[in-house]
Amino acid sequence: MTIETLDAWVNQSERRRLVLVWLHQPMTAKQLSGLTDLRLEASGQVLWELGTARLVRCLNPRARRSRVYGLTKRGRACRGRVRRTMGLRPGEHLVPDVDWSLYGWTLFSHRAHVIKTLAEPLQPAVLRRRIIAQRPYARISANNVRDVIKDLVCRGVARPVMPGKRGRVRYTLTAVGEVFQSLMWHADPLHPAH
Repeated sequence: MTIETLDAWVNQSERRRLVLVWLHQPMTAKQLSGLTDLRLEASGQVLWELGTARLVRCLNPRARRSRVYGLTKRGRACRGRVRRTMGLRPGEHLVPDVDWSLYGWTLFSHRAHVIKTLAEPLQPAVLRRRIIAQRPYARISANNVRDVIKDLVCRGVARPVMPGKRGRVRYTLTAVGEVFQSLMWHADPLHPAH
């Protein structure tokens, strides 16, 4: 496809334009659905269409769930043109160098809640209380939090912080976990930047 043909094809669909504008970093169909107010199925369909046009590609193709999609070089150029025609600033496209399969794994509900909430070293019980305070709809037990923390530590996303003489072990994010947390917040419709 020529650039003109590609731009015309993208502009034929409001959903394609919307997804391209909001795809400022690699995201899942569910994350895009939350940002764009498209139904999950529609968001997934648009990502598939953009993939066939080689504007996006799956960054964790072996994943069966939580597939993460990012713009290709061609997609970034097209996104820039779409944003200009809509009167928007070019906007940057964030693509940190991370293990996208691991990132996709962390996007499951309980794991994502723990990572988003772990802004400082916390004990699992305190972490659970903060999750519930921030997201009253979250159904997560203290055992769920402990299990998730163990998994995150095993995969290098979180680490224990040793207490003083009488304290209990607290947990914090590693550098990788902090990058994941930032990506999750930038894809969250409840984030203040949106």
